[in-house]
Formats: sequence, structure tokens, C-alpha cells
Amino acid sequence: MEKFPFTGQGAKALMTELYQLSDPALQLEANAAGADFRLWIGSHFELDQSQLEYLDGIDETWIAVAAQDTKAFLAARKPIRLQKIPTPASRNHSDDRGKLLDLDKKKTASYSEHEGYQQSEELLYTISHSGQQ
Repeated sequence: MEKFPFTGQGAKALMTELYQLSDPALQLEANAAGADFRLWIGSHFELDQSQLEYLDGIDETWIAVAAQDTKAFLAARKPIRLQKIPTPASRNHSDDRGKLLDLDKKKTASYSEHEGYQQSEELLYTISHSGQQ
């Protein structure tokens, strides 16, 4: 499988390619993401050396949650998105905590007389910097 740019569009293209796989092949991908999330990210996205070093330094607890959630969403063919918020040119460095990684699960439920009950979920990875709104 080719590597994709580490952007929102690259993640979208990766998800499109993964979700075209057969169920057994997709389950192998999901298992790989769950077993070694860092390796799975590095083998699917074009990352430079500083990004690889940053990935290696992320807290193990966060990595474990990301691995578990990614595995579950892949196996169920649920949407996974990546959002990278550009670094502002005028950051206040006095209260700067650096790069922030957020992992959000969004669940939506609705009901209508015509379509009945419907539920959807999305996994969203957001990369930003402290001090951003």
C-alpha cells in the first residue's frame, strides 16, 4: 500500500483505500493498527524525521487509546478524520504548551418518522498548538 501525505486529504484518501478492502484484509489492517499504532501510522503516512521522532515521544497512554479506537473504527468501517490546524504566526510563547493532540469520538443519533432511528460515529484526530481557539 502506498504512503499518503500526513494531511486531512491524505487521511481521507487512506480511509477510502482501506474501506475498499475485503473484510478479512481490513481486519488485518485494524489488527495492525491496534497492535503497533506507531508502526501503522509510519507505514501509511509520509512522515519526515522530526514527525517520526515526535510520534516516538507521544505518551504511551494516549497511543494505547488511539490504537484501540482506530482498530475499532477501522474494523467497523466508521469514518476516521485528521484535522491539522495551522500554527498561528503570532503565538504567545510564554504560555505555549507546544503541539496538542486531541482524539474525539463523535456520536450522532437521530429519529424521523420516515427513516426511524439512525446513529453514526466518527473518530477525529486534531493536531493544533496551545493558545489556539
